[in-house]
Amino acid sequence: MSTTSLMLEVKRLRNFAYRLDLDEATERTRGKYLNIFKQK
Repeated sequence: MSTTSLMLEVKRLRNFAYRLDLDEATERTRGKYLNIFKQK
């Protein structure tokens, strides 16, 4: 694997992780508003 293709793969994975984190934050907020999570 060349350096360029390795860098592109790293960038792709970082973008994927960022989008996944945004989606997860949206779901946590939705769960909070729907009172899915129990308060301690």
